Amino acid sequence: MIDRSAQPSSFGWQFQIATGISLALNNISRTRSINIEGPLQDVEITFFDGEILYGQAKAYGDTDVEETNNTGWKEKLSSAITGLFEDFLKHKTASEFKYLINYPYPLGKNKGGKTNFHQNDYGDIQGTELTDKQVKIIYDILKDCKDVDITSLSNEELDSEFNHFLQHLSIRTCRFTNFTSDRKFSQLDSLIRDFLNNNNFDVSVKKLRQYWFSKGFENSSQKFSLTRTEFLFAIALVDDVLSKTELFGRRFHAKKSINYMIVSSTLLLQ
Repeated sequence: MIDRSAQPSSFGWQFQIATGISLALNNISRTRSINIEGPLQDVEITFFDGEILYGQAKAYGDTDVEETNNTGWKEKLSSAITGLFEDFLKHKTASEFKYLINYPYPLGKNKGGKTNFHQNDYGDIQGTELTDKQVKIIYDILKDCKDVDITSLSNEELDSEFNHFLQHLSIRTCRFTNFTSDRKFSQLDSLIRDFLNNNNFDVSVKKLRQYWFSKGFENSSQKFSLTRTEFLFAIALVDDVLSKTELFGRRFHAKKSINYMIVSSTLLLQ
């Protein structure tokens, strides 16, 4: 089994966590656990039914997402698509395989074009929605691949598996730039705010986001991995009174935490 995880830069690691949080929130009723830098892919969201969402997260740290200069896009695309397809061949019960990027031309500007790729929200473009030219770019990557698992397929098998793969593949563009301020988290914070508002939580978006990120940065050798219970329970911990309380540790101030506990319990039972 090939380990497709890598040792990312600080910015790349932040991007992986941001996309992991966004995917967990998008699928909160199904999510069992969130794993960044998992054993197979950059982002792995495990669902209660046993299916797994595999994601390859590739970010440009020195290029604003509004720019069209995507130097190195082909290497990132090839690495991501090859890794996702290889795991698709082994784990076809997984529901989704995602290519997660922070730049507007994930398939290249000249031939891939910007059709269907947006930067305004965490929206997915399904593989079946790609243009013929875009599909060919992805197919040619796999056809020219030297990976043993892929090269062992006959042309007919590759065609068949590729068509199946497209039905499970999606591309997500996420606005996330390498600014030193919290500006780079604006899109993620908006998603977190909507989640909190929809579930009647009155807590700080910034504190919650910082807590989730601290679980990934508190130890450089520790990979970000939270169960759904731990992920949601953090909502209670970001209150000023609760901020220093260990997860599932010391007693909570009942008056301060009762509303959080009621709502979080409801979410946990969904």
